[in-house]
Amino acid sequence: TCRSYWGVMERCAVKVLPYIWSPLFLDKGISELPDGLRYGYEPSPQLKNIAIFEPNVNVVKTCHYPLLVCEAAYRQDAALFQSIYVTNTARIKEHKTFQHFIGTMDVGKNKVATIEDRYTTPYFLSKHAQVVVSHQWENQLNNLYLDVLYGGYPLIHNSQMLQCGYYYEPFDAEGGAQVLLDVLRHHDEWAADYSATAKAFLTTMNFDYADNIRQYETAL
Repeated sequence: TCRSYWGVMERCAVKVLPYIWSPLFLDKGISELPDGLRYGYEPSPQLKNIAIFEPNVNVVKTCHYPLLVCEAAYRQDAALFQSIYVTNTARIKEHKTFQHFIGTMDVGKNKVATIEDRYTTPYFLSKHAQVVVSHQWENQLNNLYLDVLYGGYPLIHNSQMLQCGYYYEPFDAEGGAQVLLDVLRHHDEWAADYSATAKAFLTTMNFDYADNIRQYETAL
């Protein structure tokens, strides 16, 4: 996506290299969790709470489509929903357009979706939520997704570059709603295989993965 920008502005040749991730900092956050909190998905017959973590700083990652996905799913089966936490929105809660957007949704009118502040991923998932609904626009790989997968949490996403999680087509809220409903109804049946697939995928993203080292050495 940014190849031409860097090539033209820096007047240089551009090479595309693997996205690099490590659980180093996430593990540090997990180790600092309060007593009684554990980072990692655990199957349970209880209703699953949903978290939306998009930062809402610019158009590439906002809460709008995750909310549309949740709203479309809620209209089909409200009994599956307990809480939808829309984090990183406390600073825009007074914005009239945002108030209208969430306030006219069923999940807003029925107090299922709530406006929340910014939190660290390990704390919020270990304390409040079990499912993450996300959306990105030309930002297909970012650490949030990989951190969520590291914990084995079901991630509903629209990134074609993630070879795991639960995918829906970009900008298709109705399609995302069907994926979310399937997850809420059946993920616990698939949890073990899901975690194994996520672990295998994350191995290929790590800085010490042999092919990543080879590609960086070759470029250097």
